[in-house]
Amino acid sequence: MASPENEIIETGLKVAIQEAKDFLKLILGPPLEEIGGILQDQVRFFRLKNQISILKKTNKILVESNVSPKKVKLKLLFPLLDYGSLEEEESMLNVWATLLANASNPKKYHIVNHVFPEFLKQMTSLDVLILDQLFTSDEVDFFSDQYSQWPIEQIGLSVDNLFRLGLLMYQDEGDNGKLHGEIYLPIDVDNDRFLESDLPNLKEKMKKFWDLKQFKPNLLTLTNLGRSFVKACRRD
Repeated sequence: MASPENEIIETGLKVAIQEAKDFLKLILGPPLEEIGGILQDQVRFFRLKNQISILKKTNKILVESNVSPKKVKLKLLFPLLDYGSLEEEESMLNVWATLLANASNPKKYHIVNHVFPEFLKQMTSLDVLILDQLFTSDEVDFFSDQYSQWPIEQIGLSVDNLFRLGLLMYQDEGDNGKLHGEIYLPIDVDNDRFLESDLPNLKEKMKKFWDLKQFKPNLLTLTNLGRSFVKACRRD
């Protein structure tokens, strides 16, 4: 016969397990009966679907490039498919596929380092956008429409993350940290006065301007490692 103390512990454990299962149902979508079922039915299917998607996208890239794939080393192939299978954004699946396509391309495989999947698994689509823009234009424009969907705080986290990974650095402040970009004052040229209706928008623009200034976007540049990583994740 169980002691009162053991009964209390057993009851508390059952409650904790039920609370955990209820929470998993919330974050994983349709309710399933048990944790094992969730892992086997939902997560496994999700990951398999993504792996198939990555492989199909990779094959399409190689076919379009008229390239016959070479064997990819297992220490690169396994983590690439494993980490990529957890991706939820279609744009990021495209990046994983491109990385695999380059790794299996006889003319490009040497540009794909085995640590690159480790980098990519720690990145968001915003991180990738920042790197790609710096690769193609040597300057990132946080005022463009491309960044309008992300709050300032998230942009800051992406910049910090890319520094943490060793992919970004600041170049010399040759222009004393001047922020590229322009803020247009709401002025009625004919009557030479401010348009009061536009002042709230100006206030918002000015706040964004100064919030972004702390990141010194005009001074951001790719490290050698960052440039190599981006090159390995691009089709051209």
